[in-house]
Amino acid sequence: SSFYVVSLLFLFTSCCFVSINALVVHNHT
Repeated sequence: SSFYVVSLLFLFTSCCFVSINALVVHNHT
């Protein structure tokens, strides 16, 4: 159950990081 929470949190963090990175790259160019 703890593993599931960590895995979900990791997935959410990756998603957020990718979105923010895409926005930054899009705004920079």
